[in-house]
Amino acid sequence: MGPKLKKGLTFIEALLYLAVVSFVSFSLVVFAWNVILASEKNNTKQEIYSQARIVSERILFEIRNANDINFADSNFDVDLTTNSNYKLSLATDAPNNPTLFYVNNLGILMIKKGSSQAFPLHSNSLKVKSLIFSNFSSADRKTKNIKYHLELEKGSGSSFAYRDLIIMEGSAEVRSNSL
Repeated sequence: MGPKLKKGLTFIEALLYLAVVSFVSFSLVVFAWNVILASEKNNTKQEIYSQARIVSERILFEIRNANDINFADSNFDVDLTTNSNYKLSLATDAPNNPTLFYVNNLGILMIKKGSSQAFPLHSNSLKVKSLIFSNFSSADRKTKNIKYHLELEKGSGSSFAYRDLIIMEGSAEVRSNSL
């Protein structure tokens, strides 16, 4: 009868097995974590671009459909985020006269139409970092143009895992100009 073979693992074989399993597990966790972060980054970008587009379209819509610009009540070439009293004022038909754009103390872009209550143009998860309206109207004011520079930011607080900023510019002419 030959020598009896022992069944089981030696200590070295157990350590090697543990090392291989640990390496594979660690690699899978890192991969899963990267997938989750990429998904969050993509969702953040999608949200900020979507809301910035909506805000931009609303600003352009209101400027184009205004009857006039209230030049005396509007603040041009200043950042509206520095003072909640800074605004763009547009003359519109009743009951929406005037239509005001301003940034509140929380960094939310607000629109107020006539005597109605102001409402936000984007979600609370975004903040306006900068908003500047510039007057590009002709000297005789026959053509009335307004340009805007808007910077929207998501993730300004410490609770956000991903931060992003979008800068948008646009301009529009008040269409109801009477020549």
